[in-house]
Amino acid sequence: MTSSVSRYELLAQLSHKIATSSDLSTLLAEVVTHLSQSLLPGSSCVIFLADGGEATLTLAAASDSGAPIFSLPINETSLVGQAAISGDTRLVNSPEETSRLHSAHHSITPQAEIVIPMVCHKQAVGVLQMQSEQPNRFTQDEVALLQTVASQIAIAIENSNLLGE
Repeated sequence: MTSSVSRYELLAQLSHKIATSSDLSTLLAEVVTHLSQSLLPGSSCVIFLADGGEATLTLAAASDSGAPIFSLPINETSLVGQAAISGDTRLVNSPEETSRLHSAHHSITPQAEIVIPMVCHKQAVGVLQMQSEQPNRFTQDEVALLQTVASQIAIAIENSNLLGE
């Protein structure tokens, strides 16, 4: 496990990337790689973006480069949809709950999952999803860290949308 000091250094590096990147697609790809390889090694990461007027979330970046692009409805049938609707983080960290998990990644069978809405102006602009084959993988400190990253990504998405208008 990464020590607290180096974890904060990695978070600072990631925060700098988020704050200084001008290309959203490149940024999202870098974020999922950074999260899955450096910050929470052994986990997989996906970022879904909300489609403007449609009630769907579309895969925008994945740590598994072979993941197909697909959309999910924003409804109660998935943890991703639930997080987008409620604006609340969803954590499934025990093997007893894994029947509710569906992998967005072909390379793993999830035993733990955290889904964090990326919210800007009280509106979900996307969802950050981390999955692991290791039961009880995600600690409360990691949840807080990922919530911080998700908030920063939401601002970058909003900035990108404003610059595109």
